[in-house]
This record gives sequence, structure tokens and C-alpha cells, in this order.
Amino acid sequence: MAKTALGALETAPAAAGEAVTSDNTPAQGEFEFDKDVDYTQRYAIVEPAASAGDACAQQTLALLTYAGVGGATESLRESACWHAKAAAQGHLDALATLGGCVRSGRGAERDEAAGIAIIRAMAAAGAPVGLTKLGVLHDEGLLPGEPADTRRAAELFARAAEERDNAVALFNHGWGLVHGEGDVDGGFEAWRAAASLAPNDGAEEAAYHLWLEQDRLSAARRKELRPDRYLRLAAELEFPPALAAMRGTKQ
Repeated sequence: MAKTALGALETAPAAAGEAVTSDNTPAQGEFEFDKDVDYTQRYAIVEPAASAGDACAQQTLALLTYAGVGGATESLRESACWHAKAAAQGHLDALATLGGCVRSGRGAERDEAAGIAIIRAMAAAGAPVGLTKLGVLHDEGLLPGEPADTRRAAELFARAAEERDNAVALFNHGWGLVHGEGDVDGGFEAWRAAASLAPNDGAEEAAYHLWLEQDRLSAARRKELRPDRYLRLAAELEFPPALAAMRGTKQ
């Protein structure tokens, strides 16, 4: 699966009707939902576009089926297959995510070396998810023969977040700022930017931490931020810790 996707990257044309950049690179990122979308209907909305060959829709469908949210049934195997379909069309974040699946054996045959090689290649290509996943591997000391390197991880998270249009990159960058560099205000701003990209992957976790770690802020900043609204957003996005917290607040 991973080898097929890697090989296809060199020759895959954009899908019919798919926007391309000036250098003929297929469209990247996630599927763009309408602003007033019902988050529970995401699967029903995106599945026809994914089946029709839209790579961004395929990437989004893969994320939904991985977590079993938005009306999708959780399936690690189906998730990996949708990532592979998107990757075969030149979707770099999809290939980076597929690399993570291969590295860990979640939904794909486990091959740690191949998975890490894919992640490194996508990081080198500047894909936000590739940079983020490589940062996580450095942060948690998961690269064979290499010690944990939080400084390198922070650098990769910062690079991934530069375009400010990838929620998972912004979430991890915010985490590094808050918990690594002690830059609470900068970290919360990164989380707020990530949450504003809802329902994209990473927005739910950013929204949850805006609520969870609000005690790090001054009273004035908490009043401005209104953390409870972010808890509600995370719960609407079906983030399990947020759902549990909401149940607790209602008791």
C-alpha cells in the first residue's frame, strides 16, 4: 500500500476537476465544508466526493473513519486505505499520515522503517503533517537509535505551523510553546487559530486545551477567551475528553 502510493506520487495527475497550483501540484489540505455544516453529517457530505476521486475529500474521510466521528464508523483499515487513495494522487499530508499508519501498524501492515522513511520524506517536502509527525517522533524519542529531542521537535512544529492553515500543526506548535518554551500567550494563540479551522483535524484537541489549561491565563485573558465555548466546540467535534468533561459539568 505505502509503496504503491509513493510510486504514484511521481506521475499522478490532478483528479478531474481538482484545483492545482501553478507548479501542477494537486490540491492539498482537507475538504472544505460549508460554515454552517452539522458536524455529525460530515461523513454523509464528504463520502460522495471521496468516492468520485477528490483527494482532499479522501483525506478527510480517512480522518473521520480513523476516529469514528462525523457519522463515520471507526475503521483503521478503511482509514488507511483512504489515506492511500489520496496519497496516490499526490496528497502529501495523506502520505505522511499513511506513513504513521505503517510505522505503528494501525490499519496497515507494520513496517517501522518504511513508515519513518515516508514521514521523513514528507517532512523534507514541507508537508505540514509530515513535519508534525516527525516532530512528535523526536519529542517522544520514537526514532530508533536517537534520543528524545524536544528542541528539534519544537523547530519542526514551528515550521509546520508557518502557513497557519493546518489545525494539527498549529495544535502541536501551541503545545510546544506552552509546555516547552513557556510561551503561554503564544501557545494559546496557536490553539485559538487551530480551533478556528474546525472541523479540520486538530481543531478539536486545540479547542479542548483552550478550556483545559485556562488556569495558565490571567483572569482578564480568560474573560476574553471564554474557554467554555471551546469546550462546547470540542464536544461538538466528538472529542472524547471533551464529551466526558461536558457530562461532568452537567452532573
